[in-house]
Amino acid sequence: MAESKLTHDQRTMVLRMHAEGYRYADIQRQLKVDFDISLHHETIRSTCDAKINQPFIERFRTAYLNKISEVPIANKRVRIDDLEKVREKILRVIERNPLETRIQRNEFLAFSTRLVAVVQQAREEVEKRPDIMNNFSVTEFSSMSDEDLKKAHDELLAKVRRSLQQEDKKQFPLLEDSRIDPMKDDI
Repeated sequence: MAESKLTHDQRTMVLRMHAEGYRYADIQRQLKVDFDISLHHETIRSTCDAKINQPFIERFRTAYLNKISEVPIANKRVRIDDLEKVREKILRVIERNPLETRIQRNEFLAFSTRLVAVVQQAREEVEKRPDIMNNFSVTEFSSMSDEDLKKAHDELLAKVRRSLQQEDKKQFPLLEDSRIDPMKDDI
């Protein structure tokens, strides 16, 4: 299909993708997939570089960067959970290793070294924002029933989630109006 003027939706997509760091070739492909149109990369570049589009690109970029907490690995809890899963897996491998051969002993040393690295990484992750842990008090759990432990566990998780959400809101306030309406006339 020959190059044509972009509609409002097409221009919005181009400006949003540009603001989010996509290459012109990626934008070209997405235009072809979503709208079955082909534009030369210079046309896309001139659209993105146009002064009239800069405020929209800036708003898209700000909205995109403010949504960092939507990426799972950006959430400290997700990273720590992942590290815990790795730690548990390493411990299982170490426990099953009979240490009878030289290869098994070398594997033990390698996994032990990896375990120390994972624990160190988790400690650094937690200590980056130690104030989160100050919000919680640890009580004696030995005298609690399974139901009480489960309830305490659920309450603690809820408290952590609320604390993390409050912290994320402080660090990454969302735009009041995330709906962006680029100009209505065609390019």
